[in-house]
Amino acid sequence: MQIEFTKSAVTLFGAVEKGDILNISDKSALAFIQAGIAKIPSKKREGKAKKTPAEEKNLKPQDSEETTAEPEISNE
Repeated sequence: MQIEFTKSAVTLFGAVEKGDILNISDKSALAFIQAGIAKIPSKKREGKAKKTPAEEKNLKPQDSEETTAEPEISNE
C-alpha cells in the first residue's frame, strides 16, 4: 500500500520527510495513518513512491547494520 507522510518522522524504515510516498505493508500503513503522520496519497501523486532506506540498502527493516563478532579463543 502507498502512503504519503504528512509530517517528518524517524521510522523503522528510516527517516522520512513530509511529502514522501512509500510502498509499505497494509498493517504498517494503517499504523502510520492512525498515528496521524501519514495519509493515502492523492491520485496525482500515486506512482511516485520512493524506496525506503532499508530497500535502498537491500535490507529488511528489522535487520541491523551492526554485527557482533565472536571472541577468538586461542589454546596457546
